[in-house]
Amino acid sequence: MENEFRTSDLYLASALVAEAFPLKNLLPDPRARRKLFLFDDSPGLRKTMSDFTTGTMVVNLRSYLNAWRELRRQIDY
Repeated sequence: MENEFRTSDLYLASALVAEAFPLKNLLPDPRARRKLFLFDDSPGLRKTMSDFTTGTMVVNLRSYLNAWRELRRQIDY
């Protein structure tokens, strides 16, 4: 879908969830043995991704770790 952003990067997905971007869905990646995290695409999400990629993102560590743990559980389930 054109208004969705998909990533298999657990660390990026955790950062997005920690920044209050709700996870829309979790799907199997048909090309690999991993999962795809789906988010609604928006300019704010793209800005957060850019900050994450460039290393300028500032996020509450507890929120990030909680998001990482929850997404990891969903992957393993």
